[in-house]
Amino acid sequence: MSEKNINCDIVKDLLPLYHDKVVNDSTAIAVEEHLNSCENCSREYDSLCTELSENLSSEKKGVKALLKSIKHKGLIKGITIAVLCFAVLLSSFFVLTQVPVKTISSDNLYANRVYKCDGVFFVFYNREGVFSKTFGKEVLSKNGKQLEINIKAPVIDLQSLFSTNKEKSKIYEMDWITDNCYENVDKLTLNGKVIWSEEENGKDEIPDYIKEYVYQPVTFGDNEEENSPEIIMFGGNQVTVQYSDGSSKVWDIDGKLISDNSISKN
Repeated sequence: MSEKNINCDIVKDLLPLYHDKVVNDSTAIAVEEHLNSCENCSREYDSLCTELSENLSSEKKGVKALLKSIKHKGLIKGITIAVLCFAVLLSSFFVLTQVPVKTISSDNLYANRVYKCDGVFFVFYNREGVFSKTFGKEVLSKNGKQLEINIKAPVIDLQSLFSTNKEKSKIYEMDWITDNCYENVDKLTLNGKVIWSEEENGKDEIPDYIKEYVYQPVTFGDNEEENSPEIIMFGGNQVTVQYSDGSSKVWDIDGKLISDNSISKN
């Protein structure tokens, strides 16, 4: 197809295809020759190119605006999620470390056995309800005659939220050994309830496992006793005194020796 074979009407119909380069080579050559010789069709082609360029630019701006909008929304969503996660972590930290505690009702604590040996009190007691972390404090009266042991638990008991009724009704066995020696104390209370007094319990027989814990010599440095007691563990109706060499003795709660695998010294 040559320039002589096409007129302006045919060229104008072919201009969009020519612009998009979808015509065959002979047609492209014929259109190009016509544009070089026809001022009207050349202006028509220039106008078409300008219009298509503006449309393309507008489309690009629309795509950019859409992407910017999506990115903006994603950024806002990401910031929102991050803030919420931080709030949850901060709340969890506060609940776990700063949650206020309250004194456990004395109706939920049962002191089974209380012994005083060389001024140190050993208290065996039970606690009703879900076992959560407890906090204890010893308060000595001004005259030094009465000692108060206060056991507290978190006001918000998170563990109880996930516990069954059976777990909530369970009774947990616990123990308390005073940190200090209270030789002059003649009355001991647990969460406000008197559980020991010199008048009623001063002559109670002290089990051997408590004597073992209190009276075994504990020294330090080069003279440290290899078989000195390290800890006392209360569990069920048994009491275990464990020694620094890994051996132990086990009694029932009444003081009868059940087993002895401690290393005797010659």
